[in-house]
Amino acid sequence: FSIDQLNLAAYGNVTWQATDRIAVDAGLRVDYHEFEIDRVMRTTSVPNFGIPDSTVRGDRDEWFVSPALGLTYKATEAVDVFVRSSIGNKPAGHSAYADTLALARFERERNWSNEIGLQYDCPEYDLRLVLRAFWDQIDDYQFNQSVPNSTNFVIVNADEVTSRGVELDLAWTPVERLTVRGSIGYVNAEFDSYTDPFTPGANFNGREVPFVPEYTGSAGVRYDFESGFFAQTTVRVAGPTRFDAANTGGFTQDAYALWDAEIGYATERFTIAFFGHNLLDEEYYSFINPQIVAGSPGDPQLFGLRLRTVF
Repeated sequence: FSIDQLNLAAYGNVTWQATDRIAVDAGLRVDYHEFEIDRVMRTTSVPNFGIPDSTVRGDRDEWFVSPALGLTYKATEAVDVFVRSSIGNKPAGHSAYADTLALARFERERNWSNEIGLQYDCPEYDLRLVLRAFWDQIDDYQFNQSVPNSTNFVIVNADEVTSRGVELDLAWTPVERLTVRGSIGYVNAEFDSYTDPFTPGANFNGREVPFVPEYTGSAGVRYDFESGFFAQTTVRVAGPTRFDAANTGGFTQDAYALWDAEIGYATERFTIAFFGHNLLDEEYYSFINPQIVAGSPGDPQLFGLRLRTVF
């Protein structure tokens, strides 16, 4: 198959300092999206579940507008309170692994995203803390799904999805040359209205949306020596993740943690570093396909050398 896409966008943002304490941000983005697919399937020696040879050809184009509005209130010299709302769009298109044009087609996703939070900045202690809560109302939510009794794997649309959660980000330099960073987020993403298009009567309202970890987090520390050498280490955590709309236990990835580390030497012109990812060689899945009962393993233990230079 071949897929051709053209994306053009124009966007702008303006900030108005309404008072000494209140700032208003407004933005607008206009997109044009063009999509074309050309796919041919031929069966040779092994029957493809009785599906005949097929050709899928189609094209689509669309315009969409995405506005955004936000307000920031400076409560104190160190604390800002903010609220933001925006409309986001993901373009329509056709899935590559489908045998008919109707099966391949999926619609545009629209996301009304809202967040409220506060940011604390304390230069005296080199500390920044950001806490936010978000609520997203998503129409025609796009996600991957297997087609029963076939090897087809397509993008489908769920009528309505609601996603709610909280996030916390931390950056701190407790002593000179030592930097501590951390983040943690919790999300509850559920189907408000979704009926499986391939299984009559299968309604998944209230089920958790697949491919979305229940929580994620990271914690890391870095020390920069006066000589130019540095050392850093990070732990990344992902919570339980469902891989089917029915939330079947057999197709759920358990929580896991990955440990990374790096040592190196840096100057203004170049950086050389020896790194290790997934040092404990944690075994986990990055993706599971319920229809064929198979999964893609996550990245294994990896060691490498990285060199970067600036001219």
